[in-house]
Amino acid sequence: MASSFKGVDLFGSGPHRFSEGPAGQQMVARISIGIPSSGSITIGDQELIVTVRGRLVGADDGEVWDQIDDIKAHLMLWNTPGMLIDHQGHVWSSINFVRFEPEDRFDRGRVTSVGYVARFVKLT
Repeated sequence: MASSFKGVDLFGSGPHRFSEGPAGQQMVARISIGIPSSGSITIGDQELIVTVRGRLVGADDGEVWDQIDDIKAHLMLWNTPGMLIDHQGHVWSSINFVRFEPEDRFDRGRVTSVGYVARFVKLT
């Protein structure tokens, strides 16, 4: 099964893996929100963060840049919640694609590739 976001295979040109951030409650120091006492207070559920790390792979630099441009367009132009699905069919619904960070260099050999980190957040 291919991974996808809103039905589009953004990262399938190369290997990639999914990981979830911590779950639980968000805590802040009481003093930071104007309560003059020590200790922390719960302010709500922790936002779910899903990170995708991988490599975009193409025959040459142009193909990799085309993939980067497609991902950036998806991130900037269609910034609405959608369904994220990993390789095994695990689904995160109503999640926002919020950040894409390609590495600073391309690796060249039989193919051209670049590493990246993509972040998705399910807002609480």
